[in-house]
Amino acid sequence: MTFGRPLLSQEVAWVLHELNTGLPTRNGLARPSQPTAANKARSMLRLRLSIGLIALFPLLQPLPAAADIIVGVAAPANESGTEIRRAAQAAAKQINAEGGVLGKRIAVIEADDGCNADQGAEAARSLVEHRVAVVIGHPCASAASAAGPIYAINNVVLLGMTRHPALTEKRAGSTIFRVAGRDDRQGAIAALYLARNFPGSPIALVRDTSRYAWRIANDARAALDEAGFTDVLSAVVRGGQKDYVKLVAKLKAAKTEALFFSGFPPEAGLLLRQMRTAGVEAAFIGSETLATAQFADTAGPAVSGVRILMMHDLSRGPAATSLMEARDGRPTTGPFLLTSAAIEAWRAAAQQAGSTEPDAVSAALNGDTFQTVLGPVSFAENGDVNRPAYDVVMWVRDAWRIVGQGR
Repeated sequence: MTFGRPLLSQEVAWVLHELNTGLPTRNGLARPSQPTAANKARSMLRLRLSIGLIALFPLLQPLPAAADIIVGVAAPANESGTEIRRAAQAAAKQINAEGGVLGKRIAVIEADDGCNADQGAEAARSLVEHRVAVVIGHPCASAASAAGPIYAINNVVLLGMTRHPALTEKRAGSTIFRVAGRDDRQGAIAALYLARNFPGSPIALVRDTSRYAWRIANDARAALDEAGFTDVLSAVVRGGQKDYVKLVAKLKAAKTEALFFSGFPPEAGLLLRQMRTAGVEAAFIGSETLATAQFADTAGPAVSGVRILMMHDLSRGPAATSLMEARDGRPTTGPFLLTSAAIEAWRAAAQQAGSTEPDAVSAALNGDTFQTVLGPVSFAENGDVNRPAYDVVMWVRDAWRIVGQGR
């Protein structure tokens, strides 16, 4: 459903009423007769409106019935947004075929959030005006951050799809949730992976000088400290550095068994290659920036067995296969799966609460786990979903393949 149609003036609305009913009444009373000139003018207006309505009819869409529960979808006009809208419509069709939500049908209305703050806020206001029970979408950080406070103030449930931490770090209210994994968890997830797979072993954290790498390494160090790791070697490499002899010697002397590198591909590839040449066989784990052909090409044969954190991709999981079969073999994307799961979780929460009232649904979402196409979905106290944020992938032969997941 589109927004932004101009509102009709009172006089035009009256003429439309006469055209539709042929029984001119206002507030239940007969309309007084008009002078002849006025009647003629009104007749011309009716004719113009009749012609205009015939021309515009294909562009007008019916509003949901009064008894419908309205689900809002906010997404940009791009490929990802198309998948979000398609999934919402498919979910609504299935839910209605199964009896709806609490005996009521659901209707989907859509708003283009433009993937920016201004349009995101406007989309939120439009959906609020249409009395939506829940909003799914806002995958872009700027649009989600601008829209969140509007939903919170108006007590509307948002199941946001942005990975940016701001949505829940600066949570505007208890009705704001995130169904996508956060993109600021790399350091903590790397530390968790190291702790699980190399307990009590000498660990190295190596980064370049970028702020991106610094934050990831700091988060990893903090998580390792909390896990009780004391044998951790830290090192910084320069952009464009070619020679890693001294660093490799330190790694060898420390008997390093696992190294986490946060930074960019050229330096990581050269370091790995020189480690292997020197006989340092420590497991090499990298940040998502290394998932490139440049890293693999630079590292050469040494890339075999390297593990990298890669943004969790729902389309790589088993749910994608089952949904793809349901879609006549069409590939199932991450946005499609995430939207499907969000609507399933909201529906289950509403059924459990016995109400679609925002406070009741929010309490249910915060307090229970719901089965969805992605498996069990629950939410932390701050509204973050308890789902993987990153996959741990390994280079096997000629491709990255999943070996683990982390939140």
